[in-house]
Amino acid sequence: CHTPPPPPPSKHRAAAVPANGLWPLAGERRGACRVEGGNTGSFDEVWQIGELACQRKCAASSTCVAIGFVYAGRMTRCELHNALIYSVLPTGQASCRIKPGLSPAGVRVDPLRR
Repeated sequence: CHTPPPPPPSKHRAAAVPANGLWPLAGERRGACRVEGGNTGSFDEVWQIGELACQRKCAASSTCVAIGFVYAGRMTRCELHNALIYSVLPTGQASCRIKPGLSPAGVRVDPLRR
């Protein structure tokens, strides 16, 4: 009995969820989510919840495709995005995470704006 080899990995496969439970960072670095054209896009805001709670809200939503999470001083803002993310604007106070099953392969990192 011969078992065929497994298929090669797809470059568009959803990334594995790391041990901390958070989805991987879009563009593989911290930054703010941006939609086509470089705008912030359409999202709902929830203030003063943690990043994992923000992610859980997105996972439970049929319209959420990604989360943005922002530290604003002592405040936190959860962004539940419902438009596809095309890029990440680098910033240390924000993270952008794409819901598993939606390929982050095409997300680019925008150059820093001065």
